Parts: sequence; structure tokens; C-alpha cells
Amino acid sequence: MIRYAARALPWPLLGLTAVFLVALLRVVEQWPYTMWPLEGVAVGLVAGVAAWAYDEPAAAVVDTLPRGLAWRTLARSLGVVLLLVWWLLAVAVTRDAYFGHAVDVAWQGLAATGVVVAAATAQRRRGRGTPASGLATGVVGAAAYLALARPFDNHLPVFPYTAVGPWADSRVLWSGLALGATAVLVVTLREWPIQSRPKHVCASWPRSTSHGSPRLTVTSSWAAWNSSRSWRRPCKTQDAHQRQVWSRTSALRFCTPADRNGPTARTKQE
Repeated sequence: MIRYAARALPWPLLGLTAVFLVALLRVVEQWPYTMWPLEGVAVGLVAGVAAWAYDEPAAAVVDTLPRGLAWRTLARSLGVVLLLVWWLLAVAVTRDAYFGHAVDVAWQGLAATGVVVAAATAQRRRGRGTPASGLATGVVGAAAYLALARPFDNHLPVFPYTAVGPWADSRVLWSGLALGATAVLVVTLREWPIQSRPKHVCASWPRSTSHGSPRLTVTSSWAAWNSSRSWRRPCKTQDAHQRQVWSRTSALRFCTPADRNGPTARTKQE
């Protein structure tokens, strides 16, 4: 798992983000009243960059491997955990800038990252290999807008300001988002049982190619079996020698229209 994370995660991006986080929070510590919107930008940055850890450019190949989505998500979460630990350390070092609410600021970063991780994993479950570009852009842009414009500050305290801000309401809001993200993540990563279907290897009747030779087409078992039962079904030939070869090699043979009438009809056709 560690080897997989070491090769799959975007470590340069995570390291560069760590440097930017320290710079943003240091500016907030230096001028808390005038530069407070950078606190919301920092929260959006840590959450948006976390989405890049779950990108899978080779999803078409990786999704067919024995390792499931839950295992890969856990392995890729190693980089996100390290980023969040760095976030907590940066908030602790600059705790004097948050008007006595350093714990709430730290919780904002954790909850926002959890929401992004749940959204990225849900999109990966649906087959999208690289959801980070859209998620990161949306999260960072929305966080910057809410921190700078503060359009719903009275009803939706996302990033409270000063010591008299609605920090309790903000804590409830972020806690609700974190609980919802946890539920989505659990449902997404659960391995749902798949209803079993007949395991057929269906071969369609040979068709002529450009060279005039027959061509055998192997198709999806369930779709082929239901699409044309008259042309794709096991052979019921009366040839005893052929049945011996069949049972000896465990190979499933499919018949032609001549085979269904027995070995005599097949001999005449040949």
C-alpha cells in the first residue's frame, strides 16, 4: 500500500500546497482584521488539492485489477492524511490569528477535505477517472467567493469573522457536512453483492471475413445468450466420439444448424 501511494500520489503538488498554506496563514496571523478572507482561501486550498490525490489517469486498466476501490482509496488517503496533519500544525503555530477559535478553523479544513474526498470517491465509483480538475476548481473558487464576498453571512456562517462571529452555528454547519460526507463515503466504498448470472461463453455463427475465411466472434455471455437463442446454444449432437472429446477437454462446443440435425446432416453438408 505504501509503495502504491509513493508512486500514485502527486507529491510535488502536495508539497507545494503545504508551503502555500503556511504562507497564507502567516499573512492572516500578521494582519488578522484586514487579511481574514485568506483563512477561507486556505481552507478551500487544502480541500481542493486533496481531490488530486484520488485522480486515476489509468482508471480503465486499474478498475479491472483485483484491488478494489476501497483499497485504492485507503492507499491514496495517505497523502491526504499527511496534508491534514500539516494543516493542523500550521493552524496550531498561527493560533493567535483566529480570535480564540483556532479549533474551529482547524475543523473547517478537516470537514471541507472530507466533503471533497467523498465527492471524488463517488465520481470514481461512477467510472470517472480524473474528477480532481472540476472539484478543485469549484471548491477553491467557492471558498474564495464565500470568504471575500460573504453573501450569506447572516444565514450561512461558513467563515465567521472576529471573536463575536457566529462560531457555534458555523461549527454545527461544518459538523453536518462532515457527517454527510462520511455517510456518502461509507456507501460508496461498500462492496455491494453482484447478482450471479449464468457463466456462458457464447460464440456466434462464423461470418465471412474479407479473406473469405470463417471468423468466430466471442461475445458477452448474457447479452449474446438472450439476443438470439436459436443461433447461440450448446450443440446437441449424437456424435459419441465428439462427446468424449468434449468431456475430456472440458471445452464448450457450439453447434451449427447442420449439427442440430445430427452427424448425418453434417456429413451431407460437408
